[in-house]
Amino acid sequence: MYGKCGLIDSWVQIFDKVKDPTGIAWNSLVGVFAQHGLGRDADSHNGLVEEGLEYFNSMGKVYGVAPRPEHYSCVIDLLGRAGRLDQAEEFINKMPYEPDAFGWCSYLGACRTYGDKERGELAAEKLMVLEPENSGTHALLSNIYASAGQWEGVRSMRNMMRDGKVRKLPGYSWVDVGNKTHVFGDEDYSHPQIRELYEKLENLLDQIRKAGYVPQTESIPFDMEEA
Repeated sequence: MYGKCGLIDSWVQIFDKVKDPTGIAWNSLVGVFAQHGLGRDADSHNGLVEEGLEYFNSMGKVYGVAPRPEHYSCVIDLLGRAGRLDQAEEFINKMPYEPDAFGWCSYLGACRTYGDKERGELAAEKLMVLEPENSGTHALLSNIYASAGQWEGVRSMRNMMRDGKVRKLPGYSWVDVGNKTHVFGDEDYSHPQIRELYEKLENLLDQIRKAGYVPQTESIPFDMEEA
């Protein structure tokens, strides 16, 4: 919570009190530092691409360890997040084998972020072969089409999902309060305190709108129903 709100000092104080941090705690640390541009404190997703590539290349040259598919996929993710799609494409073409699903998904996500339709179509095609039931592939490619104003492509993705009986996986979130875990699903109104929760959400939305919040709507076209 502190990290997502940008209260880094408070976040660090809490983390320092954890006697034996788990993988979840460390992952949170990396994510928070990366989110707020503290790349030197986290990883190379914030422009430290060359350093990341050096680590990858040193596996074989220095330590004699042959990179496995997951290592190659991490490089694809690294280059994609930095917007180096052409370099990522060149890297993929020179790989000793085809990228795995994580590699293509990372590449597709980067194409979505940087609006590269042609490369996004290639990544989606590969990913659909590896994971035909992955609705995220269709969603990402559809959003690429929507951002480019190509509504025929959006409709094509919808039709492909319908004909292939591919359904979007519902999103879930949960929070532990006391000794009870509260689970919330997309369009799920079964929580006994749902009315109070939505009233609180509306109040918070009013406050952040007054503070200048402007929602991002790039991905909305995919989720909207046909008129």
